[in-house]
Amino acid sequence: MGLPVEQIRTDLLVAYRRPSARLLLRAPTGSGKSTGVPLMLLEEKAASGRILVVQPRRIAARMLAEFVSRKVGGRVGDKVGYAVRFDSKYKESTRVIYLTDGVLQRWLREDPELAGVDGIIFDEFHERRLTSDLVLARTLDLQEDARPDLKVMVMSATLETGGLAEYLGKDQSGGEREVECLEAGGRMFPVEVEYRAEPPPKRGRRGQLEAVPVWDRVAQACREEMELMKVDVGSSAPRILVFLPGTYEIRKTQTHLENSSFAKGWEVKPLYSALSPQQQWEAVGEGDVPRIVLATNVAETSITIDGIRAVIDAGLARMAEFDVGRGVDTLMIKKISQASADQRAGRAGRTGPGRCIRLWSAADHGKRLEFEKPEIHRVDLAEMSLYLHAAGVNDVPSYRWLTPPHADAVTRAEDLLGSLGAFDEDGEISSLGKELAVFPLHPQQARLLIAALEGDCVAEACFAAAVIQSGGVFARAATRAQREKFQEEGDVSDFEADWRACEMAGRVRFDASACRSHGVHGAQARECLRVWKQLCDLAKRRHMNPGGVTFASRRVEFAKALLAAFGNQVGVRMGTGTLSCRLVGGKRGKMNEASVARKADLFLATGLTEVQGRETVVHLEHCCRIERSWLQEARPDEFIEEESARY
Repeated sequence: MGLPVEQIRTDLLVAYRRPSARLLLRAPTGSGKSTGVPLMLLEEKAASGRILVVQPRRIAARMLAEFVSRKVGGRVGDKVGYAVRFDSKYKESTRVIYLTDGVLQRWLREDPELAGVDGIIFDEFHERRLTSDLVLARTLDLQEDARPDLKVMVMSATLETGGLAEYLGKDQSGGEREVECLEAGGRMFPVEVEYRAEPPPKRGRRGQLEAVPVWDRVAQACREEMELMKVDVGSSAPRILVFLPGTYEIRKTQTHLENSSFAKGWEVKPLYSALSPQQQWEAVGEGDVPRIVLATNVAETSITIDGIRAVIDAGLARMAEFDVGRGVDTLMIKKISQASADQRAGRAGRTGPGRCIRLWSAADHGKRLEFEKPEIHRVDLAEMSLYLHAAGVNDVPSYRWLTPPHADAVTRAEDLLGSLGAFDEDGEISSLGKELAVFPLHPQQARLLIAALEGDCVAEACFAAAVIQSGGVFARAATRAQREKFQEEGDVSDFEADWRACEMAGRVRFDASACRSHGVHGAQARECLRVWKQLCDLAKRRHMNPGGVTFASRRVEFAKALLAAFGNQVGVRMGTGTLSCRLVGGKRGKMNEASVARKADLFLATGLTEVQGRETVVHLEHCCRIERSWLQEARPDEFIEEESARY
């Protein structure tokens, strides 16, 4: 049976071949648009150059490239390849490249005319990532200016596109543009949806009422679905896909299922973005053994998992947002939208009739948001703002946005950039700002690397940036004693213990059990070292020789480099008997009890993240002790001396 998107093959090819083509394709989950459209253009030789297929997630870019490569009878990297952050497989002759929006953003900076590219396809645009919005706008700029031959196609799985057709139909000056709107059906079998309201709290060990853990509820639902599947297993091994809010819940559920008697004979495989490509393929690949796949929202779109007979949906996602008023990142477990719930349920109807168990009530479902908020309204805009200023766009709020950003979010971002030295006295981007924009990093991390060059501690700065990106190497349940074993006399920052923990993890080959006994997360340690090496390679290309990591001989220089980048996050303890701290700008947070900065008069935090757990706490992450003299040297204009009397 052909893919449903094949039904519009002729119309799509005619529209794509038009000069300066702009296409909008609406096609639901199961239509085959992510694989079928690039294949059509490849088979029909419709493109005179490369086709770039933009994906919002790395895992989808890699897996789709692998799948389409098999379809065309070659290895990934030959006719079809991929490019994601710090990892790519393609060559000069590669015709189709699946890439993330972040990689396309970097390519547009390095080669503003995208030489050799015939067309750009934006897939899963309904996710409304900030970077996708940005690179679509930059691509339209390019098509209207230096590359009128460039083809642009936007694909979305939902019919609600927020005025996308109207947006594509306008050029920068407000003139009209022709937009070809196409629609393809999906190949969906019926999916029976069942709601199960959250049970009432139970009394815990201490006699207090506690909510039933999500892993207990998932395990019960899995058990019931397995019983139903015994009636007609068929020739292929069945799959159950479980959606959970994050890796913590995935690990708890995996342990629960693997220790249960009813799940014997079933594989239990996790699926989330931080896993290695090999581990991700183990979750989605073929197999003869029944399998339960425990996934975050990365499995909502693009990735096809064959044989899914049932979806069990917790209805939650751990969502990262940025609180502009407080200047704090938040990581909260929130209810997913109705559109996301429908995407998840559709995974059970790809290859046959299926079931979806929603672990919430029908009444709750009716109160949920219809669609998720666009990312431009919920993330830090500093990196985006710097990118546009470097491209000559000085009025960021008035740029050609599909959804304009909030003015206060742009103001906050530009205030941060100003404090980093990204602007000159006239408000124009400075030479330092242009240098910061070259790095595919948050401006503060880029500033850290540049400051580290002066102190000859580039390798240490690259490691710190890698840790900040990966979230650290210690397990969530690591004790104070386990963390302190990796500390040494004279440490000024928490990054030093992270480095020794990574070295230990490397010695035991990142074995999960061995690392866990030391309170270290083996997979995160591996990822952190991988990113560190790639950042060191990036530094070398910028003529910044990183050398090796030797914190002990460069502690002061490293601390001063951190101060140059994170001087807006200096703080003091609120008392010797508490870990609560007060930071500049009225921010408050809680320091880790094992931080080497806990006894310092002054410190800085490289991260402020509000995390929802048993209680909601703003965690001050990876702190560093600093001296008053360093602060006065770095920011002399911000010191005020005064005499006062207080009654």
